[in-house]
Amino acid sequence: MNTFDWQNDIIEGIVEEPPRVVIYGQEGIGKSTFAACAPKPIFLQTENGLGRIRTKKMPLATTYRQFMDQLGNVIAGGHDFETLAIDSLDWLEKLIWEDVCKRFNVAHIEKADGGYARGYKHALAEWKEVLDGFDAARATGLAIVLIAHARVERFEDPESSPYDRYTL
Repeated sequence: MNTFDWQNDIIEGIVEEPPRVVIYGQEGIGKSTFAACAPKPIFLQTENGLGRIRTKKMPLATTYRQFMDQLGNVIAGGHDFETLAIDSLDWLEKLIWEDVCKRFNVAHIEKADGGYARGYKHALAEWKEVLDGFDAARATGLAIVLIAHARVERFEDPESSPYDRYTL
């Protein structure tokens, strides 16, 4: 039985929601400076690169738990910020991997929980927690700006010559 009502369940028009933006590029091109120009930003730092930018920022998070505590504080409110900026996603990934390794007392994520990519599965669960936090922050009215670094990868195209491409 179909419970969808074509007359009442269709959404029409513009839905005003804070934007979600990912900015990525090579080091030093102005990603953080760009994010600092967003309306009333607060930065959660996972790397130490905001020293020369005049903006408000939380202390450098050196563990995944510190990052999540800071994210929770932003979600809880009591501030007038309009934009949450994360600098950077690739350094946050490093914190997540370190957390997984610490939990399983191993030196590399590929060895966590007995290996066979189980460490990456645990990391994905933590990434889901992070993304849920970003959604919760957005639900409070904050725009989300995610900063990541680009890396150049060689792409071996079977139909043409190989070339370099930028990836997150």
